[in-house]
Amino acid sequence: MPLDAESFSPSHVPNCSLVALLLLADPVSVLLDRGRLVAIAYSVFRQDQPTTRGELALLVECTRDLRWLRQKVKQAFTIAYADGDIDAATLQRLIDRFELWSD
Repeated sequence: MPLDAESFSPSHVPNCSLVALLLLADPVSVLLDRGRLVAIAYSVFRQDQPTTRGELALLVECTRDLRWLRQKVKQAFTIAYADGDIDAATLQRLIDRFELWSD
């Protein structure tokens, strides 16, 4: 379930805690910087405080970065398959593991 930057249009402000949880649930998020993951998690578990502009900017930035990372990860898997480094079964397991079906 990749998010996109259009999810953050001025006319539609998302539930930032939900967006942050979705970002953390993305299997490719393990490739994000640890500090960014901590900041995302902090924004989810903070009690009774509104989301700050900085946190919203972080969520938008991480959403864009995850989209780019997902493309690069799938490209790397595809190249490895094309070069004969991995077989079709391994490629499918990797695509399933990182949930890259729709990318």
